[in-house]
Amino acid sequence: MKKNLYTLFTTLALLFAAIVSQAQVNVTYQVDVTNYIAGGATIDPTGMRIAGNFHDVDGGSALTSWSPTDAASAMTDLGNNIWSITVTYNDTSIGNRQNYKFVNGNWGAGFDEGDGGVDTFFVTEGCGFNDGTGSYNRMLNIPGSDLVIQYCWSHCTKCDGRSPVISGIYQIQQAEATFDISPNLISNYASINYMVLKNDNVNMVVRSFDGRIVSTLLNKVQSPGRYNLGLVTDGLSNGIYFVQITTGGVSFEKRFVVNR
Repeated sequence: MKKNLYTLFTTLALLFAAIVSQAQVNVTYQVDVTNYIAGGATIDPTGMRIAGNFHDVDGGSALTSWSPTDAASAMTDLGNNIWSITVTYNDTSIGNRQNYKFVNGNWGAGFDEGDGGVDTFFVTEGCGFNDGTGSYNRMLNIPGSDLVIQYCWSHCTKCDGRSPVISGIYQIQQAEATFDISPNLISNYASINYMVLKNDNVNMVVRSFDGRIVSTLLNKVQSPGRYNLGLVTDGLSNGIYFVQITTGGVSFEKRFVVNR
């Protein structure tokens, strides 16, 4: 009887461990600082770090928010000027927006991307934003599966100009590349172009800068193909907004500005 109970408890423990392991997503953030060093920068003795709203996004199971000096925020030197860190998220974080940036040692003049408005190419290239108060951050919607991405310091691509995705969600990256809002500075109307990769439900919402959903543009099943949707900004005050599309268990978004 004791052997049977032991076997049962062991089986349940293994099953629980399997469920837990499936309920996590690993995102590996890498930064290539070759261009940064070529510009005259010296890497701090404590190495490269990452800072962001990790605690807020993941309820405390990831990293501490905006604390590059925290030991858990230290990146690993892979050689060839590439630094890396893997962050594990709970499945409840999938679809949430992770704001972050790479930091050289600690906060200070010239020590982080976007500091003093310097090294902010990731904003103009589309994977980051300026909140209007002098703060510049990268952004990533937490995917539904493991992802490894590598960025060139201050840019949205690798240092050779190629896609930053090393492994995982390649097709999602392809779909994200086709997701476009034109014009991006909107007075009354804009056109949204996007691609659906497989027959699935497509949900598209407009979020305010603080993350609130202010309108739902689409929520229905669509077949694979390219689509166009109109965005009317009546009722939206001037400011920064994001159109977020969710399909196939993953989300990505584009920023636009209402300015009448």
